[in-house]
Amino acid sequence: MDKKKILLVIDDEKPIADGIRMMLESSEYNCVVAYSGKDGLIKTREQTPDLVLLDINMPEADGFQVLKTLKNDVTTARMPVIMVTSCDTPDDIETAYKLGAAEYVIKPINFDDLRNKIAKVLG
Repeated sequence: MDKKKILLVIDDEKPIADGIRMMLESSEYNCVVAYSGKDGLIKTREQTPDLVLLDINMPEADGFQVLKTLKNDVTTARMPVIMVTSCDTPDDIETAYKLGAAEYVIKPINFDDLRNKIAKVLG
């Protein structure tokens, strides 16, 4: 049997992050959660997840800073990132894709849509 994929959820809103984690674990993924951009970058290096789910509005380091850091680091540059955020302006979406996001999901989360995008990105 295939090894479970490891997904990292980075979101400073604990109820949202934990809800995503529970949904993903019920979908047969292993899930790690970070509640800040800074902690997310640390966990990315510790866990080497197969995919990162990333909020934009966070203290310490926002999602764009985290995405830019991941894409500029040779060890994480190929790691796919799906933005999961309430930021829904065309500028936010365009910025995320320019920085290297694989997909973009707007909160409130449609879990079927999120699951489909995760499956698509992971191939």
